[in-house]
Amino acid sequence: MSTRHLLGVLAPLLLAAPSVAEPGPAGCGTGSWIAGTVDLCAGELVYRDYVYDDYGAQSLSAPPSTGSLSNPTGTQSYPAPSNTENNYADIAAIRLAVDGAQLHVSFEMNSLFDAGSTVAALAIDTDDDPLTGGGAWGSLVAFPDLGLPLTSTGWDEIHFFTSGDPSTNTIEGTIPLPPGTTWRLQAVAAVAGTGAVMNVAFRGPDETGTWFEDQQAAALLAGDISAFGHSVEVAKLIGGVTERAVVGPGLHERVYTSDHTITEGPGGEILYDQGAEGVNYDSIPGRGASDAGAFSQTFHFVGANQPYGIYIPSTPAPHGLQLVMHGFSANHASLIEFPGMQADVGEALDRLLVVPLGRGPEGFYSDISERDVLDVMADVEANYDVDLERVFAGGYSMGGYGTLRFATSYPDRFAGYMNWVGFPGDACGVPDLYRCHAGEVGIPGEKLGNLREVDGTHIYAGADELVNSAQGLWMQSQLLAAGVPHIHYYHPAAEHLTFAVIDDWTKEAAYTAGLVRRTQPPRVTFRTEPWAEAPELGIRHDRAYWITDIEGVLTGERDYVDVDVLSFGCGGEERLFAEDPPGAGPSPVPWTSTSISQTGTAPIAPQNRIEATLANVASLHVEGHTLGACLDPNQPLEYLVTTDGPTQISFTGHETIALPGAGTYESTSLPEPSGALALGAGGALLGALARRRGAGRGSARRVLQRFFGSSTR
Repeated sequence: MSTRHLLGVLAPLLLAAPSVAEPGPAGCGTGSWIAGTVDLCAGELVYRDYVYDDYGAQSLSAPPSTGSLSNPTGTQSYPAPSNTENNYADIAAIRLAVDGAQLHVSFEMNSLFDAGSTVAALAIDTDDDPLTGGGAWGSLVAFPDLGLPLTSTGWDEIHFFTSGDPSTNTIEGTIPLPPGTTWRLQAVAAVAGTGAVMNVAFRGPDETGTWFEDQQAAALLAGDISAFGHSVEVAKLIGGVTERAVVGPGLHERVYTSDHTITEGPGGEILYDQGAEGVNYDSIPGRGASDAGAFSQTFHFVGANQPYGIYIPSTPAPHGLQLVMHGFSANHASLIEFPGMQADVGEALDRLLVVPLGRGPEGFYSDISERDVLDVMADVEANYDVDLERVFAGGYSMGGYGTLRFATSYPDRFAGYMNWVGFPGDACGVPDLYRCHAGEVGIPGEKLGNLREVDGTHIYAGADELVNSAQGLWMQSQLLAAGVPHIHYYHPAAEHLTFAVIDDWTKEAAYTAGLVRRTQPPRVTFRTEPWAEAPELGIRHDRAYWITDIEGVLTGERDYVDVDVLSFGCGGEERLFAEDPPGAGPSPVPWTSTSISQTGTAPIAPQNRIEATLANVASLHVEGHTLGACLDPNQPLEYLVTTDGPTQISFTGHETIALPGAGTYESTSLPEPSGALALGAGGALLGALARRRGAGRGSARRVLQRFFGSSTR
């Protein structure tokens, strides 16, 4: 079997996968984790914590924050300067292992810049009795504003670890094996110079708040962390027992370890994989720079450990997966902490609700922010029973922009989408002028033809002060011009946050309830923009369904590469659409709607034939196998191609066709002489020279404009 044939057979399994090594299923104490959980792994106790939750006690001072909609509850800052070197008292994991008459203790910190910057403390209640022992934890301070000492009940011995290894982010030590048969463990991390406690361990998987540290902040304000601890039978540690944490339904933080870190170079350039860690409160500018500066693309969370929010429904698995990408200045707890979102979408539709952090509140879901979303999806799919036919894009405001960007860039991954007040890519609502640039990289409103097989909802507001009415109405006109299936709700009296405040998502949830992913359409219409990719992060937008390896001619900003290919190989039917009569309704606030729905299908008689219209395409590949375009490798392949310039089209099982320039070509491609799928059918096969039938560069462009409603420069 040739390499091309092998790739053809495997392609449907590979197309949905990210381009770099994706996360795999988590093991005991390894891989990604639900924050706040404890595993016993062959006798080693492994606690893994929330990350970026190191904000200490709540007080009246202003908290350190990366966004106005993602302020933490705790308000403690690291000693100055802390804009780039902070987060060094943030516990990522604690590991305990019995070694004969000793207990080895290891704190893994999320960041560690200096060996002596952090104090890690472990308290052990050796008789598991809260009425004996306890008291102040030495010089550690729970509430620095008043100098309130840290206390808890029950502990019988306490140990402090002060020497860390920044190369591994660990603070380790060995202590004599404590007495007792059951221990209750408590632990904290503090700033060495001040004793201020920033992070408390063993809080369980049900913490609340924007950064999952509400209960921690309140306990430190009171100076007493007795509520937080974990009991373990010593015999299980000595006996090498394995017990995995069991986490029930509800809202949780999950953390995965990324392949990538990000930092800013000396000339302001972005550098990946330089070992950066922690939070950069100054932020790292992305390439999506706002004209006004207020909504530019920036990245804040630079290290390897990246959290995301996940709501697990109480319904039986397998579950669908609903992305709920957060808006500008929000974070990974956004929206899915609301009971309405949990009920209307999570429970009613049996979907895991997933919110990637996106490397911060202002990532705009491109470059490393896009990488984060792809890796989060891979992590969820690796660790939960996900129905891959029910995966949905979705998001609010900037997250709505992310929704449109993902649905148009990866249409074969999604069954549908929900866009709430999504930024379409130009703040004036007139993207053809491109006058009001924000933090976007690409304008998905000019790629709506990609949504031929992905139905979705759009929610816009007439009094929106951020994504203004002109933007919502421009999206409405673009959707109607593209002729793709959707419904666009327009709420004249609503403003930007109305829908989040009301927390009612029923009408858009109902629209997407029965949608499933379409994996093998007979026609693939796909526009891509090479300049918006990030190959250094394994991000390419060069494939959709059974079209792969698209290479464009132009790579400048707003240059598009357009593909429209119809395969007759599978036969079947092509969907037909028509605009519906306008709609109106009262809930949750009055709205009007426009929509396009499927009205029927057009039958396709099976033939070994493709028809294509291409613009700015240097080359592409057609996966001809039975799970793709269904092209018979034993028979000649007829083709009719209109292109605006030289192009090459390769096929699974057939010869590559090379078209020398702009024009329309109708001819036949022969089976590969040595093709494994030909089953020995070789022999002398006659070919036909391509016949050019006039037309030029402009004709291909005009055909594609029907589907995209915009120029294809």
